[in-house]
Amino acid sequence: MVKGLPDMQGFETPHDAIKAINDGVANGKYKSCAHLGYTLSGSAFEVIRFYFPVCAKDCFVSADPFYQEMRCPADCHLYVDRKAAMVVEQELATLQKRIESRKKFWGTVKAVVTAPFTYFRSLPALVQSLLIILLIVWKLPKLKDTIIEILKAIAGK
Repeated sequence: MVKGLPDMQGFETPHDAIKAINDGVANGKYKSCAHLGYTLSGSAFEVIRFYFPVCAKDCFVSADPFYQEMRCPADCHLYVDRKAAMVVEQELATLQKRIESRKKFWGTVKAVVTAPFTYFRSLPALVQSLLIILLIVWKLPKLKDTIIEILKAIAGK
């Protein structure tokens, strides 16, 4: 449990907690920090639970000796501007989408390029040999007569 939560004023809904956080930022009680949020107090077994403003880095300090009012410290060393953090987060999300898009593209290219070779490998050896011979005759027509002589010699004619 976060320091000071039992004594702080709780809110019945997350909406109320966010509203209180926004009001606190407006009046200077809280800073517009990326670590500022809310949490649900207590355990799942409690009947009445409240939402409280909370610092994810546990930096809140008491504004009074009884921990009734918590606030951000004036010189918080862990402060991160919320807007700047959101910009960085959006840039990271965009970069991640770009990386995933490239992986998908190259995966598709790989599948298309390797498909004929995968199919060729599944053919019987005789068919593979004939296809190789046809390819050589097609691409290197000067070797056609030599290949025919080799095939005749192999066949024994």
